[in-house]
Amino acid sequence: MAEIRAIDAEPLGESVISLLEDALDEARAGRFSSLAIAMVNRDGSVNCAWSHAPNLALLIGSVARLNWAMNETLEG
Repeated sequence: MAEIRAIDAEPLGESVISLLEDALDEARAGRFSSLAIAMVNRDGSVNCAWSHAPNLALLIGSVARLNWAMNETLEG
């Protein structure tokens, strides 16, 4: 049977704040129709959230593209 245990995550990085601030600026300028966000808490737990999406299929496609890009980065 698998054992679940907490992991030590890295402290908050400057890129987190910068990315959020840039996204907030874009949202305030009215450039987004929807938003999805995935978060890793410092205790290793995870969370996600998304806004109302006029076209949910487009938002899902955007998340799938992000998944692909992150996997490409991981595979190097």
